[in-house]
Order: sequence, then structure tokens, then C-alpha cells
Amino acid sequence: MQVGLTLSLKNKEGRLKLSLLDHGCYVGDLSIKLDGGAAWLYQLLVDAFEENISSSVEEGISGKIKEGITKLDNFLQALPKQISLDETVALNVSFVGNPVLSNSSVAVAINGLFTRTSQILLPQSYKK
Repeated sequence: MQVGLTLSLKNKEGRLKLSLLDHGCYVGDLSIKLDGGAAWLYQLLVDAFEENISSSVEEGISGKIKEGITKLDNFLQALPKQISLDETVALNVSFVGNPVLSNSSVAVAINGLFTRTSQILLPQSYKK
């Protein structure tokens, strides 16, 4: 069996966008051997439908690839762009630039800017 994927991973407005550009699955030789009393009869049916079984396996794997890429993209889209550190400060963790891919890693850069939250807090212990 051979499975191939072509993916795109890009920065889109501070979030990573994963797209499936191309994919394929090829089942070469499929071998199903049955044992038992009437196995010879069932083996004839399996042999007769070998091509149908192979194409069903290929379609099933292709569907799972699409489903997995969609789930992974949804996860990447759900990553926060800002992380609150306390009541007054947040860290901007949105992605800047496109990721750099290598054989064993994915390098990403984040904004890293500390920002003030929209809340203005007054000390509660202050007395007039």
C-alpha cells in the first residue's frame, strides 16, 4: 500500500491554516486467505471481488485522510491568539510569517508582545 499527501501550512491572519492540496492511496496486491470448512467457497467470492475490496480500502483511507486533516486544521484554528498572564497583562501568541518546514521539525515564530488587557483594575484596599 502506498499513501501520498501534499499539504500546505501557511499563516493566515495570525493563525496556521492547514490545507490538503493532493492525496492518494494505492493498494497494490491484496491477499485475503480464509480457512475452515466452507472457506473454499468464500475464497472464490473474495477472489472475484478483489478489485472492489481494494478500491473500497483506497476510498476508506482517502476519506480518513481528509477527515484527519480537517480535524487538525480545526485544532490549529482554535489555538488562542492571546494568553492572559494575570488581570492586567496578556501575551500575544499570534503567528508571524509562514512556518519553516524541515525533515524533522516545523519552526514557527510568534509575536511575543506583552499587551495590557482591556480591564482597568483599581486597588480594592484604597480608602478615602
